[in-house]
Amino acid sequence: RQYPTLTRNGFLLPERIKASYEGAGEGRRSASWDAPDVGINSLNTPALRNLRARSRSAVRNDPYAFNVIDKRVSNLIGTGITPRPKTEVDALRKLQQDLWDDWVDESDADGLTDFYGQQALIARTVETAGECFVRLRPRAQTEDLAVPLQLQVLAPEFVPHDKFEPCKNGNSIRAGIEFNPAHKRVAYHMYRVHPRDASSLNAGYNQLVRVPAEQVLHIFEPVEPGQLRGVPRLAPVLKRLRSLDNYDDAVLFRQEVANLFAGFI
Repeated sequence: RQYPTLTRNGFLLPERIKASYEGAGEGRRSASWDAPDVGINSLNTPALRNLRARSRSAVRNDPYAFNVIDKRVSNLIGTGITPRPKTEVDALRKLQQDLWDDWVDESDADGLTDFYGQQALIARTVETAGECFVRLRPRAQTEDLAVPLQLQVLAPEFVPHDKFEPCKNGNSIRAGIEFNPAHKRVAYHMYRVHPRDASSLNAGYNQLVRVPAEQVLHIFEPVEPGQLRGVPRLAPVLKRLRSLDNYDDAVLFRQEVANLFAGFI
């Protein structure tokens, strides 16, 4: 049996196949359905600044959002992911474990927490802001560290997501990340200080520094192939959280007013 065909985007499709997918319909019910057919980076890059700011605001002020992120971090990290030496030589295994225990207390380049605290901080940043950067900071032997290496945890704003430009060496910068012609990450372009930190003394002279990719860990959860930057976990529910918060405030305010009238009567 022959079925009539129609042309859509250069393809000839049988009418019966088109009709079998209600989600592909373009009738009255789908007239207001906004579903842009573009790549993931074209969608999330312009929205990242607002998504991060609103996600952080929700976690700071909304108990539901705070509880969700806090539970996520607890489930991901717990008390800390602890490695164990696998060597069968007892003396060497004890030496490696002692060295690890010494380095754990010295791992933070900012000197605020230990390695397990950094794990929780990284997980919280990824869940709240969508991604986190960790810079490996080699140290001199004269600094008297157990291991001459420290980790610096950086907010996603340190790498500008709106930086797109070609390089003179043939590479290209996309969302602050430098790629070679083979599409391999070769460097990250980072600010010296947080670009949104108005309290920094040298914020007005902030410069971008090219940091080799082997010195940077870019931590985020990619959800589509080719994704460059991470999206906050709360992105799909931010509007609903705000509406729910406004609803709770309205109910509480109405109850307060009702109590005042009851006292007056």
